[in-house]
Formats: sequence, structure tokens, C-alpha cells
Amino acid sequence: TLSLKTVDDMTDVLETPKLSQSLSETERHEIERPLKAAEQLILLSRCHYIWASSNPNDEMVLEEVNALAQRVLKKQDQVLEEEAGEGPLFTVNWLTFSCGLWFRCRAEHHRNKTRERAAFQLQSLVDQF
Repeated sequence: TLSLKTVDDMTDVLETPKLSQSLSETERHEIERPLKAAEQLILLSRCHYIWASSNPNDEMVLEEVNALAQRVLKKQDQVLEEEAGEGPLFTVNWLTFSCGLWFRCRAEHHRNKTRERAAFQLQSLVDQF
């Protein structure tokens, strides 16, 4: 995925939450681990529910959808499998990853700092299909 630092190195947007120093290493690992496909689907269904039942122009709604999409997009550090001609696979399921990108794109289109990344993400989704 595209980070905001690669698009705009002067960004003030934090992409990941800062965890408390009082957490143990095992607690930190459990919170930061990439989600399984079923957990990603639950968060994506929550994104869809929020988007369909709320005002899509409300900034608080957009921030909540963006936070859920960011969690879905958390990738593995190591390659899960290597496809011949396709390249490395870092995600559990490409469809949930694509849906997460779509929701993040829709949630970021309203801010000047994230609008360019939203356009890049939308273009990458179009290129996939």
C-alpha cells in the first residue's frame, strides 16, 4: 500500500495509533498483528454499515471508516506465498484488501492531505480489474 509519507513528506496525518509504553511485548504483538480474513470481513461489513446508514459527508463518519479500513490493510511483514508471474503475496485475501483500499479511498477523498493518495489507490484498484 501507499503510505502518506511517500506521497507527501510534509504530512501531518498519523496513519497508525501510538500504543502506550505500559503494554507488554506480547500485548503489543496481539494488538498490532495482521487480521485473519474473517476478522477483516467483519470490519469491512462494519464499514459498509456505517457508510450506508450515515451521512457520507460527515467527517466523524469518514474518520471511523478510515480507521477500520486502516486496520484491515495491515499487512504481513513476510511473504505469505510467491506466485509465479504474479509477485509476492503479503495479504490474507486480495478481495478484502481491495475492499479495504476502496473504503480508505472513499474516506480520504475529503482531506487535502490525503486526496492525492486516495486518487492513487483508486487508480491501482482500476488497474487490478
